Amino acid sequence: MKSFATIAMISLAMLQTSVLALSAIPTGSPDGIYLSNLDTNGTETWEIVTAITLDKRDKSTSLSPMSRIELSKRQTKINCQNIEINSFDREVAAQNLIDYCGNGNWFGSQAIAVQYGGVVAYGCNYSNGQTCHSWDVRYFLESLYHGCGGNRAAWWRQVEWSATYGYTAVGRGFC
Repeated sequence: MKSFATIAMISLAMLQTSVLALSAIPTGSPDGIYLSNLDTNGTETWEIVTAITLDKRDKSTSLSPMSRIELSKRQTKINCQNIEINSFDREVAAQNLIDYCGNGNWFGSQAIAVQYGGVVAYGCNYSNGQTCHSWDVRYFLESLYHGCGGNRAAWWRQVEWSATYGYTAVGRGFC
């Protein structure tokens, strides 16, 4: 039992120190969905998967409200940051990430990221791949919204999956 607790604490420490290790999507990159990759020299690159077009900029995009009771069950997984972000850009980026994940979208890269306006919504993979599902990502991002506010960067730690999901300002590193 003692060794299990030690391994769990080491894993948690590794996950916590991994946050903000990825470089930002390069300045001037178009709005879109990106995957991070390492080239043969071990240098990180960002590959655009899908551009976000103007039709995804519907002002009716909104994350649905959640009850405070539901949030209190997992509140310790929320990490708020003192980085101001645009709430509309956050909603568009978040909704695009949710839509991309759909009924299950596997990514083997270190991260998937959606850049829109001044915000990047992201999912980070600290193991051998990650399948994101819209209902999980929606829950994580809505929890961040209700726990930290709509105009602050934040991330959700899902230790059991070796993953984090969140949003931050364009130009900031994450994962």
